[in-house]
Amino acid sequence: MKKIIAIDIDGVITLEDLGPDFDKAVPNPEAIRLINKLYDEGNTIVLWTARGVFRHKDVWNITRQQLKNWG
Repeated sequence: MKKIIAIDIDGVITLEDLGPDFDKAVPNPEAIRLINKLYDEGNTIVLWTARGVFRHKDVWNITRQQLKNWG
């Protein structure tokens, strides 16, 4: 059965949650492989994050580029 899966970025797709220093985040290759596998199996992946919420900063472009670079 295909599912909708929500996944947090910081501390899940990244190795740790660096708080406001998300631009220094390091990817978690094992998590990324699993997420890609779930997607390839037909599941819908929803990325969930609070990045920028408390700083009132648009972090869309930084986050999008990180995810693209990490595969």
